[in-house]
Amino acid sequence: MNANWHDVARATLEGSESGTMTFPESVQMLTNAGFDGYAVDLRRSTRTYYMPDGEAIELKAERTLSPVAECFDPALIKEALREAQALVAGYSYRGFCAKVAGAGCAGYLVSLTGERVLYYGRCGETHTEHFPGSRTGTSHTTARSVTKTVRVACAPQAAFDFLADLGNWPSWAIVNVKATSRSADPDWWDMVTPHGTALLRMRADARHGILDHDFVDPQASWTVPARVIANGSGAEFMITFFQPPSFTDAYFDEQIALVDIELAKLKALLEA
Repeated sequence: MNANWHDVARATLEGSESGTMTFPESVQMLTNAGFDGYAVDLRRSTRTYYMPDGEAIELKAERTLSPVAECFDPALIKEALREAQALVAGYSYRGFCAKVAGAGCAGYLVSLTGERVLYYGRCGETHTEHFPGSRTGTSHTTARSVTKTVRVACAPQAAFDFLADLGNWPSWAIVNVKATSRSADPDWWDMVTPHGTALLRMRADARHGILDHDFVDPQASWTVPARVIANGSGAEFMITFFQPPSFTDAYFDEQIALVDIELAKLKALLEA
């Protein structure tokens, strides 16, 4: 288990308990980090995070204010969920746990791959809630996005090969990437940013020029679609950024503006 996975798991737990991270934000961070799901035990006050290979991290959580009631009340649990989703005035995760425990919920299992949460009672009763906007739901949500492109006077394959190697990133992503190195996990690279350490994973497909990559740090995470295509005898690099829920519009705009500096550096390197 990579030490960074512990940092991500703890960040989501502390974010929930402090009210600084919403459920969708924690789901995005854990999914991008490769977690399969997690289980909350309201009687033991623990949260256990699971990886697909069977490894797990158990963390101690704040003690639930209310004991778990004997009677399982799905209607009251649904009411608590709607309040959490709407972030009603006075909402807190601690208060949510107390309310569902009072409704007979002994714990719940969050399936990141199944996009659902299963709440269970002391006698084995269950209620399943799908993530808002999930593939199994009826509504669809979108995030604000910006796509940047840069034309490069070099062969498309040369541009792809350069960008697919994360060891090259500090030379062109000069604002956000200070250093990269291979981690113990072959799928991920350790990265140093202006804000600290992070993880970076490239999911390249040379046949289609795809350079999608995942970024994870203890504060945020996101997936960035990117692609190199032919433009005449040269190349075009395209990269799309989705605004994370934790970013304000103004901060997102500031970060996007900095990408132009990096793309200009990339163009200079590839055309040298």
